[in-house]
Amino acid sequence: MLRKRVLWIAGIFIFAFVLRFWGIAYKWHYTGDQETIVRASANFLRNGSFSPDDWVHPPMKYYLAEASIKLFGHNPYGWRMKNVIFGSLSVLMVYLLGKELFRDDKTAFAASVFLLFEPVHIAYSRSILGEVPSIFFFLGAVYVVVVYLKGRLRSPIIAGFCLGVALAIKWYYIVPCIVLLSYFLAARRSAGNWSLETVLHTFGVFVLIPLGIYILQYYPWMSRGYSLGDLFNLQIDAYRILQAQTLGDFSSEFMRHSPSSPLQWFVMPVVYGSQDGVAGIFGNFVILMLNPMVSLFTFPAAVYALYRSHKDKDASLFIILVLFLCTYGQFAIVSRPLLLYSVIPVLPFAYLLTAYGLTAFCSRFRNPSRAYKWAMIVVIIWGAYLYPLVAGGYVPVLAYRPLFLLGRVTLL
Repeated sequence: MLRKRVLWIAGIFIFAFVLRFWGIAYKWHYTGDQETIVRASANFLRNGSFSPDDWVHPPMKYYLAEASIKLFGHNPYGWRMKNVIFGSLSVLMVYLLGKELFRDDKTAFAASVFLLFEPVHIAYSRSILGEVPSIFFFLGAVYVVVVYLKGRLRSPIIAGFCLGVALAIKWYYIVPCIVLLSYFLAARRSAGNWSLETVLHTFGVFVLIPLGIYILQYYPWMSRGYSLGDLFNLQIDAYRILQAQTLGDFSSEFMRHSPSSPLQWFVMPVVYGSQDGVAGIFGNFVILMLNPMVSLFTFPAAVYALYRSHKDKDASLFIILVLFLCTYGQFAIVSRPLLLYSVIPVLPFAYLLTAYGLTAFCSRFRNPSRAYKWAMIVVIIWGAYLYPLVAGGYVPVLAYRPLFLLGRVTLL
C-alpha cells in the first residue's frame, strides 16, 4: 500500500515536471524579467543593492534565483529551473492537500490534474517570477497545519518557515496567513488544548519565525548601515509605490498591452497573446490564458462548497473556501493594474473547490465512477490539446483559431 502511494506521488510529480521542463531552453536568451532579476540577484547578495531591479518587492526571489543558477548554471536552465521544480511540487502539494482535507482520492486527483494542465501555471513555471515558488511554500504551510491538527506531527514549526518564505517572496499571503492562524486556533480550542504553552508556541510558529525570516532576508541591504526603522519605512514606501502603479510602469511591452481584470478570471474565457515567429500554416505563440473548461466552474463550485460546508459543518471544506475568497478578494478589490500571473496564488484553492464540485456532481449519476472517469478523460484530452500551444511549440494555426477568437491573440 505504501509502495503504491509512493509510486503514485512520484508519478504526479514526474508528469508535472516533464510538462514544465520540456523546451525551457528553446529560447537561449533572457525573456521577461529574467535579465533584471538575474543581475539583481548577484548584486543584492554581494553588495546589498537591488539594482537594476526595483526595491518594492521583498528580496527572497534573489536568494532562490541565485541558488538555481549555482545548481544549474548561468544559462536558461539556471534562470528557469527553480520555477519548473516549485511548479511541479505545487501540483503534487495540491494532490496531498486535497487528500488530507477531503479524504477522497478522486477529489485530490482531479484538483491536481486541473493545476497540472493549467496554461498560466505552466507558462510561469517556465519563468523566473516569484508567484510560482511563493504559492508552493504557502501550500506547504497549509498542509503542515492540517497534518499537525490530525495528530501526525509533533510540531507545526515547519509551517512557520514555509509562511516566512512565502511572505518573503510576495505580500499576497498576509491575509491568508491570518486566516490559517485563525483556523489553527479554532481547531486547538475546539480540541480543548488551550494553554499558555500552546499560545506561546503558536505565536512563535505563526509570528516570530515568519517575521524573523522576513527581516533576515534584508541582511545584505541592512549591512550597508540601514536600521530596522529604515526597513519599516522601506516597506511603507514600497506599499505606496505599488498602489500608485500604472501599466506604463511595467517593463515588458507585451505585459503593458495585456492587463487582466480579476473580475474576469472566473466568469469569462481569458486568452491573450501573440504569434511568435513567421506567418504560415504552423506557428508558435506566446500565450497567457486560463483553462476555461475548469476556471468557469469555480464560482458555481464555491457556492456549492459554501452550502455543503454549512450543512455538513465541514471545517476542511470551509477553510479552502475562505482561503480562496481571501486570496481572490484581495485582487478583486485592488485598484492598480494587474496581470494574469497574479491569479496563480488563487488557483490551487479555486481548483480544490472545483474538484470537490466535480466529484459531487459525478456522484449523482447512476454509475458515479464511470461518470468521473469520463469527466477526467475529457479534462486530460483538453489539457493535452492546450499544452503544445502554451508551451511555445509549433502548432497548426487553424486548429487553435477558435480558441484565439475567445480572447485577444495577434496573428501574423
